[in-house]
Amino acid sequence: MKKTLPPLLLFAAALALRLFYLWEIADSPFFASPVVDAYTYSQQARLIAADHWFDYTPDPFWQPPLYPWFLGLLCWGTGEHFLLAARLVQALGGALACLLVYWLGRRLFGPEVGLLAGALLAAYGPAIAFDGELLPASLATLCFPALLLAALWAGEGNGARRWLAPGLLLGAAALNVATFLVLAPLLGLWLWMGKGERRLRLARLGLFAGGCLLVIAPVTLRNWAMRPELVLISWNDGVNFYLGNNPDYPRTLQIRPGQGWLELMARPTQAGLAPGAQSSRYFWGQSWEYIRSQPLEWIGLTAGKAANFWSGEEVGRNQNLYHLRHYSYLLAGLLWMAGLAFPFGLVAPLALTGLVLARRATGPPRLLAGAVLLYAAGVALFFVTDRYRLPALPGLLLFAALALRWLAEQVRRRQWRAAWLAGIPLLLWWCNRGAGAMGMEGDAEAFYNLGAALVEQRRLGEGIKALEQAAAMVPEDADVLFTLGTAYALAGNQGQAIAVLARAAGRYPERLDIRLNLGNSYFQDQRYGQAAEEYRAVLAAHPDHLETLRSAARATARAGQRDHAITYYEQLRHLDPRAIEPCLALGYFHRQAGRREQALDFYLQALGLDPNHLTALLESGALHLELGRPTEAQASFRRAMAIDPRTPGLQSRLDSLEQAQRRAGRTQ
Repeated sequence: MKKTLPPLLLFAAALALRLFYLWEIADSPFFASPVVDAYTYSQQARLIAADHWFDYTPDPFWQPPLYPWFLGLLCWGTGEHFLLAARLVQALGGALACLLVYWLGRRLFGPEVGLLAGALLAAYGPAIAFDGELLPASLATLCFPALLLAALWAGEGNGARRWLAPGLLLGAAALNVATFLVLAPLLGLWLWMGKGERRLRLARLGLFAGGCLLVIAPVTLRNWAMRPELVLISWNDGVNFYLGNNPDYPRTLQIRPGQGWLELMARPTQAGLAPGAQSSRYFWGQSWEYIRSQPLEWIGLTAGKAANFWSGEEVGRNQNLYHLRHYSYLLAGLLWMAGLAFPFGLVAPLALTGLVLARRATGPPRLLAGAVLLYAAGVALFFVTDRYRLPALPGLLLFAALALRWLAEQVRRRQWRAAWLAGIPLLLWWCNRGAGAMGMEGDAEAFYNLGAALVEQRRLGEGIKALEQAAAMVPEDADVLFTLGTAYALAGNQGQAIAVLARAAGRYPERLDIRLNLGNSYFQDQRYGQAAEEYRAVLAAHPDHLETLRSAARATARAGQRDHAITYYEQLRHLDPRAIEPCLALGYFHRQAGRREQALDFYLQALGLDPNHLTALLESGALHLELGRPTEAQASFRRAMAIDPRTPGLQSRLDSLEQAQRRAGRTQ
């Protein structure tokens, strides 16, 4: 009982902290309205839950598919509650990761180190925060200790299950975060170096590789089925490598989904290449050309990224982690910068010390050290941000706990000089270089994300205020202007919406989403001719877009451009034959032009779609009269009377028809 109590308490404490954090952020705008990558994952989850498990994207996978499938499964099972369900499951996973770290640490360094490392992970602010985000980082943090435990288990005995397990886990981890593949050579070497004759070693290695391929191969085959080209897991590797390996690295790292991203991803298309493997190879080629032409500069850049891996500051990718402190007292206490970038600015120098202490160790500790350093190198080869280095955190915390135990021993022995010579103060300074204020006022991206989330929830006043702050910082940003202009329009302020959207459209005329919303604002402001011009620009690129066609037809009709309106309504009727509006509009226009037979035909088509449509009944009745068909007119008016007997003038029309029929009868 005493042996099981510490891990149970560890699990309970870790879970309690994560649940408390979720309770705190439940009112955050980002809880119900995820942004950037989290938004993309949530949208993919809804598609997957609607039975699009393998075709939620029509091309080879752009991102590894395991996390979208995870969210899709939860969405399928819990419906619209999946945003909460995913966070609850990730909270459980985060608590389980603490247990796995404890078991791994106990196996490598003893129960004290294992328990301390598990406790550090339980209270690690960024890990708690990412367990509450709809991002793959949470599952990846769980995968790291699980994979190493599986590798240790495989090396302790014989059996196909033991040797297959690390391969299966590595394949699954790579389908979540492809960086895990950098561990494949290390794990293969670990299994090869185990006891046994050559044939036994080959069997271990073969089953490990087979397990990995067994998981990854179906995804590769699915990608091939979508387009016959080799995409192992996903094709975002090329552009991600380019973002971190080009002569303009600081700027490209800041590119977020939006205008800058569209311009970047348009480069392969402009070179005549299709999305997928061709685009990925294009970006790999661009990076290799930079490396070949400027090798010393690239070496310096890579060394700088490697150093940044150990920097205490949490560098955000699409989301400012420090900004989330606004919504949680717990996170505010567990994540801060004030000279010391807590907590990683403390963990990193301790972990480096632990790595030095374990340098002479053999066996399992060496496997852990290799895994941590290889994963860090894999991240640094691309680019370093908080969520990309998080999966290595369990290993880093184990080495940090090892260093803390060593420091405690030095204190007990009063070996102060040894602690100083260990270089910990120097490492502490180096890992926290440049750490200053957190900038809690936020930056343009933070205000943009906040504003977009608030607008989605129709908290328009707050959203507009945040977006105005973002626009003040980046006045020419297409996405900020687009979202701000749309928010003005939703708030009913069409004048400001037009001013902002027109500025954005003038700066980025190729952005059709801006042109479409500008057209909508012109329409709401009753500037129908200008609205029609914007709709035409959109339709030139997307002639089959139904909503734009409908809007263009209405705008041109109200602008008095009858011929254009007829053309749009005819296209709309062809593309959407079940829509009744084109039939009514075409009937109206042909009647205005004196083409009664054509007008009647369209109204009869409308009645074929809806036999009780009052306007179609009244108009067809009137046209029957004009064409000298009183019996048909009377039938139409009687059906209209049955639907709405209060229709003005309808009863008098019926009375006139009946009187005409009686007179005709007496005459005969």
